[in-house]
Amino acid sequence: MTISRRKHGNSTRFYAQKQYKGVRYSKLFDTQEDAQEWLDDLAYLGATDSKGNPTRKAKAAQLIIDEIDQARARNETPTLKECIPLYLTGCDNKTTLESVQRIQAFTALLNRPINEITRLEFELELDRIQDAKELSDATRNRYQSALSSLYKFIMRQKDFKKYSLINPTQGAPRGKESKGRHLFLEKEQQIKLLEACKASEWKGFYIVVFLLLATGSRKGEITRLRWENVDLKQGIVTLVKTKNGSDHAVKLPQSAIKMLREWKLSQPLSNWVFQHRKDPRRPMVHIEYHWNKAKKRAQMPKELRIHDLRHTAASTMLLDGFSLEEIQSTLNHKTLAMTLRYAKALNIKTTVEKRDLDYLQGAM
Repeated sequence: MTISRRKHGNSTRFYAQKQYKGVRYSKLFDTQEDAQEWLDDLAYLGATDSKGNPTRKAKAAQLIIDEIDQARARNETPTLKECIPLYLTGCDNKTTLESVQRIQAFTALLNRPINEITRLEFELELDRIQDAKELSDATRNRYQSALSSLYKFIMRQKDFKKYSLINPTQGAPRGKESKGRHLFLEKEQQIKLLEACKASEWKGFYIVVFLLLATGSRKGEITRLRWENVDLKQGIVTLVKTKNGSDHAVKLPQSAIKMLREWKLSQPLSNWVFQHRKDPRRPMVHIEYHWNKAKKRAQMPKELRIHDLRHTAASTMLLDGFSLEEIQSTLNHKTLAMTLRYAKALNIKTTVEKRDLDYLQGAM
């Protein structure tokens, strides 16, 4: 056991050290008396009574050692924030980027050691996020699933076995899921939304929304579009590795092709059609900020999502007289049953259209 003096600016502090079971324990004190008192307390480590049981002072000394051990383990344990890059690079999932964005909303937990986050802390932080972002119960569940996904991935990693991790989302109650929704915009609303998009500070946002409404594609299929998959001469864009696993080629109207030509000429050289505003090497995948601004400007329903533009394209085509098979082909649905949801949502019965009514022609 030793005490040494340490200079800190104009003051002197006292550094107490003790070796116990091959491990060095130390602490800084403002006075030599405090340092000596700490060492005196640790002198009782391992002390036992006549029956061989640890004495009261030995237990108190062991508590001091345990606190130091826990602090050291805490400093060595990765935080939630430090685990995110590992999850992002190691989890081969199309929704990983979106999950990471949601995990980063848990600001009160980001700098906490990953093995110390409790279920109560998680639930309180999830409540805060839901209130701050005004999330529906279904969207709240997506945030819960995002953090759960990270923990499941981390717990499978060999290097994390020693931390004895427990998923804090496990057993946490989930919000009530909706039975499905089919929110779509009338043509007048679509025009109003596009006019609001023109006022966006990012000029590419108008083109993105126009293409979403025109093609019925998913957000990621458009925002991750590469110039190598755009044939401006033929007017064809190829959406690579879509959700159903296949490539999907779409022929665009001349208005869209003209728009893309002008956009390409106005932008820095990049592989991405919609490159990140600050880094052309990355796609502009996170467009929610611009979406929320445009939605508010156009006075759209608060619950309107970007994905609802896909529903809008399908529903508009159906009302314009396109067949379900044509809509299925446009939206790249695997089965016709998926497309039938839009007809049901609009309360359109397709059975009459399918009947062979040629026998009635004689009465006309």
